[in-house]
Amino acid sequence: EGNKKISKDILQDIFSKEKVLDYIDYTPSSKTFTVTRNPYGFENKITASSGYKGVTNEKKEKRNDKGEIERDAKGHIIYDERGQISDVDFVQRIVKLLKKNDITAIANGTNYSVHTALPDTLEEFVNVFINKDTGNISNVDKFKRRIMGLTSYFRSAQEELLPAYDKNFDKHEVYIPMSDYQFKIYEDYRHEERKSEKPSKKSGGAVDADGLFKEPSSTYRIFSRLACNFVMPTPPGRPNPAEYRMIAEAKKTEKLFAWMKENYFKDTNEYDADMEQKFNGFKEAIPEEKWVSNQQIIKEVMERYLKEYFTNNYREPIRVFFEQNGYSSLFDKSSKAPVIEIVVKETKPVQNKEAVKTAKEEAKLAKQKEKEAKEEAKLAKQKEKEDIKAAKEREKEEIKAAKQKEREEAKAAKQKEKEDAKLAREQARAAKKGQVAGDGEEMDEEEDDNEEEDDDEEEDEEIDDEQDDEEMEDNDEMDNEIDEMGGGARTKELPNGDHQMENPAEEFVDKHVDDEVASMQLEDYKDEDANLREADELEGDEILEQMGSIEYKEAIKSAMKYLKLHEREFLTPEGLKTYSPKFLAMLDNIEDPEHKGLHLIYSQFRSMEGIGIFCLVLEANGFAKFKIKRTGTDGWEINMSEEDMGKPCYALYTGTEDAEEREIIRNIYNGMWDYIPNNIATQLRARSSNNNLGEIIKVLMITSAGSEGINLRNTRYVHIMEPYWHPVRTEQVIGRARRICSHQSLPKALQTVEVFIYIMTFTQAQLDSDFAIELKLKDVSKHPPYLPQTSDQKLYEISTIKEQLTSQLLKAVKESSIDCATHIQSNTKEGLVCLSFGQPSVKEFSYNPSYSQDENDTVAALNVEKIDWEARPFTFKATGKRYMLRMDTKQVYDYDSVIQAKQVPGVRPILIGKLVKNSRGEYEIVKEKV
Repeated sequence: EGNKKISKDILQDIFSKEKVLDYIDYTPSSKTFTVTRNPYGFENKITASSGYKGVTNEKKEKRNDKGEIERDAKGHIIYDERGQISDVDFVQRIVKLLKKNDITAIANGTNYSVHTALPDTLEEFVNVFINKDTGNISNVDKFKRRIMGLTSYFRSAQEELLPAYDKNFDKHEVYIPMSDYQFKIYEDYRHEERKSEKPSKKSGGAVDADGLFKEPSSTYRIFSRLACNFVMPTPPGRPNPAEYRMIAEAKKTEKLFAWMKENYFKDTNEYDADMEQKFNGFKEAIPEEKWVSNQQIIKEVMERYLKEYFTNNYREPIRVFFEQNGYSSLFDKSSKAPVIEIVVKETKPVQNKEAVKTAKEEAKLAKQKEKEAKEEAKLAKQKEKEDIKAAKEREKEEIKAAKQKEREEAKAAKQKEKEDAKLAREQARAAKKGQVAGDGEEMDEEEDDNEEEDDDEEEDEEIDDEQDDEEMEDNDEMDNEIDEMGGGARTKELPNGDHQMENPAEEFVDKHVDDEVASMQLEDYKDEDANLREADELEGDEILEQMGSIEYKEAIKSAMKYLKLHEREFLTPEGLKTYSPKFLAMLDNIEDPEHKGLHLIYSQFRSMEGIGIFCLVLEANGFAKFKIKRTGTDGWEINMSEEDMGKPCYALYTGTEDAEEREIIRNIYNGMWDYIPNNIATQLRARSSNNNLGEIIKVLMITSAGSEGINLRNTRYVHIMEPYWHPVRTEQVIGRARRICSHQSLPKALQTVEVFIYIMTFTQAQLDSDFAIELKLKDVSKHPPYLPQTSDQKLYEISTIKEQLTSQLLKAVKESSIDCATHIQSNTKEGLVCLSFGQPSVKEFSYNPSYSQDENDTVAALNVEKIDWEARPFTFKATGKRYMLRMDTKQVYDYDSVIQAKQVPGVRPILIGKLVKNSRGEYEIVKEKV
C-alpha cells in the first residue's frame, strides 16, 4: 500500500542493488509482490560500469565498526560467508526497503513457498515434458531454461583413439523369421503370458502401460523371449519352474475326479490291476448306505488320493489314505451315523441344538486330526528323504576315504620300493667305485652321467606315479568305466541279485556328456554380481533358477544332456532352421570368413535358451570351450585335450566362474600373456604370440555380470542375442568392445567395431494362420500401422523409444550446459544448438519460480519477435579474435554463435558488447550495461 503508483519496473529499480535478491514479480490486480532469494552463500555481483554481472560466492574480509579488517589470534584474516541471512531477516529487509520508498507491506501477509526446478514425480514430469503419444520430449525450450547452467559438457578429445564405430552404419538389426514349429510354441507361451498381463495394465495407469518409463518385471514376457532364442524339441520339451508346475498341478487336480470318472470307472481294462484292486477293496469296505450318502466327501478325498498316486507315487491302499485323513468312520459297519455326515445337507430340521453343536465340535476335531496326520506324514516323508540322503553321503564318504587310504598305502609302498632300489643302486655304485679307485677322471665323469640319468629316471617315475594317482582318482569318480584293456562288456548287479550285461562305451559317453553339461549349469548359482543385487534387479532366468525346485534344476540338466546327445539332429544348421533360426544366424555371422577377428556375444540369459544352449551349438559345429583348472592354492593350468586346442575356442565370462578364473580368461582373450600364469603363457606363446584375431579364443560370451566394468581388446564384432528394454545395457555391452586404444595392436583397416542385434519376426503365413488371431489383436506396435510384434520386437521398440527420448533429454542438457558456447567447435559433430538469449536484460528472467507459471513452447513461440539484421565478420586487432559486427547498431557478437544462428533456426547469437571509438580515436569493444 502507498500513495505512489506501483509497477514491476518501479520495484525492480528499488531492488536493483539488493545483493541477496534474485527474482522479482508484481501482480497489480492482487497487489502481490513475489520475490525469491539467492541460494545461501551467494550474492549478486553488481558494478557501477556494467550493472548486474551474475552472482558470486567469494568470501569477503570481515570488518569491524571502524572498517578495519578483523584478524584472529594468529594474525589470519577472518572471512565472512556471503548471503548468510535467514528467511525472517530477508523478509524484514524487503519490508524495510519498501517502507523506505513509501510502500507499506501488509503485516502477517507473507507466505513462504518452495519450488523445484523440475517436477519431482515421474507422472508430473511426463505430463509437463513428455508427449505420451509420440514418446518425444515436449517443451524442450522450457526444460532447457529451467536447468540452464547446472551442467558442464565437453566432448572428449581422445575419440580418435577409439576404434571406428558409427551406429548409423555399423549397428545391424538382424530380423529373422520364426520357423513354424517355433511359432506354435511361442504363441502357447504368449497365450499364458497375456493372462497375467491383463491386471497389471489396468493398474499401471496411463503413465507407463508398457514399461516405457518404469522398469518392467524381470520376468516380463520371459518364456516368449526365451522361445525367440530357442525352442526345445518335443520330447523332452522345456521344463517349467515350480510356479508353473504348481499351476499345472492345480489344473490337473480340478479335472482329476472327472477324468477318473470318465475313464477309469467306465473302462478299468485300460488301467493297471493295482489301481483296480485298490478301488474295489475300498468300495467293498464301505457300507452301501454310507457310499450313497457321502459321495461328496468320497469325491474330494479321492481327488487328493489320485493326486498323490499319480504325482508322488503313493501306493498305500485307498482305505489307509482315508483313515490317515480322519475318515475311519466311513468303514464303520454299525448303524450309528458317522461324524462326517454333518457336512451333508440335512433333509429334516435339527431339533436338538446341543447335538448339532457336539457334531460340529467333533467334525472340527476330526479335521484337526486330519491336518495333524498330514503334517506328521509330511515330516516323516521328509525325514525319510533326509535319512536316505545322509546315508548315501556317508556311504560315499566312506568309499572315498577307503579308496584314498588304499591309494596312499599303495603310493607309500611304491615309494618305499623306489627308496630301497635307490639305496641298492647307491651301494652298488659305491662298491664299484671302491674297486676302480684311482683309474682316472674319465671313469668318474661317466659314473656321474650315469647317476644323473638314474636320477632323471627316478623323477620321471615319480611324475608317472603322480599322474597314475590322478587317473585313479578320476576313474574312481566314474561308477562304471571302459576296461583298461578294452576287454568287452562288464556286468552290474541288480537289486534281486542277478547280473546284467553293460555297454561300457555307452556309459563312458553318458558320463562325458554329464560332465560337459554340468559345466554350463547354474547349480549352486554363484554369480557374485547377482548376489550383490537386489531381488528386483535379477534377470529372468536368475529368477526362474531361484524359484525352481531341485526337480526343476534336474530337469534342466536332463534337457541339456538330451540336446548334447542329439546335437547332430537339433544343433547343426539343418536342425537350427527348426529350433532356433536366431542361433543359426549368429553362427553364420561368427563363421563368416569376412568377419575376421574376435567376437563378443551378450545374452540376458545364462542357462538353457541363452548362453547355455549356444555353447552346445558352437561345440556341435566345430568349436571347443577354452577351459582352465586350479592345480593348487595359487596354480592354474589349461584343462583341454590337444584335439580341442586345435579347434576355434569360445570362453565364458558370466559371473558363475571363479573371480580369478574369469580374469585369467579375460587376459587370454585380450592376448596379455604377461598377466596370466607363466605355465599357461608358455603353452600359449608356443601356439601364437597374441590373440588379436582369435588364435586362442575367438568368441567370448558374457551376461549382465560381464557387461559392466571390464575392458576388452581387439573385439571387432558384438552380437546382442536378444533386445533389452533399456538401451543403456546395450550401450554398456558395446562400450566393453570399444575402449580408448583397445584396437591399437590391429592394422588400421581392422580397427573397427560392428554390432548385430538379433530380432525374431513372424512370417505372413504365420500371421494368416488360426494361431495368430489373439496375437493380431493384442501384440501390436505402439506406432502406426500397428503391426503385430514378437516379444523381441516389443522390447526393441521400447528400447528404441527410450533411446530416442533419452537422446533428446541428453541433448537438451548439453545445450543448456554452462560451457556449451565455449566448446562449440569441439561439439559440432553433435549439431548442438546452445541455449542463448541474444541481448539479455537484467529485468528479464529465464524462468519463473514455479514451472507451472512458465509458458509452454507453443505459446512462447507466438510471442517471439523476429528481427533481420546484417552482420559482417571482423578481426579485433587488440586480441586477434574474430567477431561479427551488426551494421545498424555497431553491436559485436560472438562469431561462432552468429554462424550457427544462420544455419539453425531458433539459435540466438551471443552479444559481446558495442564497438566504439575512444578518446584516442581507436576502436574498442565496450560491454554494454544491462
